[in-house]
Amino acid sequence: MIKDIEMMAISAFLQQFASRHEEKDKLQSLLEAFGYKLPLLSTTCNNMNQILSNLSHEIKKDIINVLFCYLTGVGHTITETFSTIEGIKTAITKIKLAGISTVQDDIMFYLTEKIIELFGKQKFSIDSSAYPEYIDCIVEHDFYNSSHIKINGDTFMQDKIIILEIDDMVMRNRFGENAYSDTTIRKCLQFIFGSYLGKADIQIFEGVLIEASINI
Repeated sequence: MIKDIEMMAISAFLQQFASRHEEKDKLQSLLEAFGYKLPLLSTTCNNMNQILSNLSHEIKKDIINVLFCYLTGVGHTITETFSTIEGIKTAITKIKLAGISTVQDDIMFYLTEKIIELFGKQKFSIDSSAYPEYIDCIVEHDFYNSSHIKINGDTFMQDKIIILEIDDMVMRNRFGENAYSDTTIRKCLQFIFGSYLGKADIQIFEGVLIEASINI
């Protein structure tokens, strides 16, 4: 059972990301989908971060899931790439300050941000319904044809491994005839994973499959 002060803290935290009425409605709907009957009020909450950091693990996970789904467009095409990236950067800073993020959240937010930055000029939407274990970035080529960038974090908690799959058409649309050159693959790895990158096993077949150990 969530206490009134906890509801107020969650409301105050989430409404930072929703300035317009329609944005609040979207967040409200997502909260309800996760089972929270929680009004998003334009209110402040003393000791908000302290209250949030003391929430149960499950409630923290739900809040971050709601926020990630909201920031990445709830499955709709991302039209404002720059604002989406900035929103993700802001969110990871705020959830760290609130003490509600895990290392896996930090990494999944970061990888998503970098993938949008690298491939987001293509028609792009994100299915984050299985966050944080799995994120499917869907790149539409036409009405009948789409490709995927899949971030699999299912083995992260146990093995500190992230599996990244990038379909062939996504690579070719972005990098052309140099899609699979050593230089391109190396730059992709470094850009997407940054300082998180440990060792990487790379397979190239109708796209790229990367099994990367994560430095934390």
